Amino acid sequence: MEGLHVFKMERHNVKPVFSRNLDIKNPHVGELESHDSEELLVKYRNPMAEVAGTREALKKELIACFGKGK
Repeated sequence: MEGLHVFKMERHNVKPVFSRNLDIKNPHVGELESHDSEELLVKYRNPMAEVAGTREALKKELIACFGKGK
């Protein structure tokens, strides 16, 4: 079989990919996320605190612009 993407190589020129170490990370998979509930709760609370602060700032700005509604 010959073509643009096919070529012959000598066996001694091919470097073994896995040299018998089967404990190799898959390079196509990103870092695994932690599923520890405490860590996830901290990661959730930080953005929620930012959202709450932004919400309060928006409320103050709207009240300043339009006055307190009835």
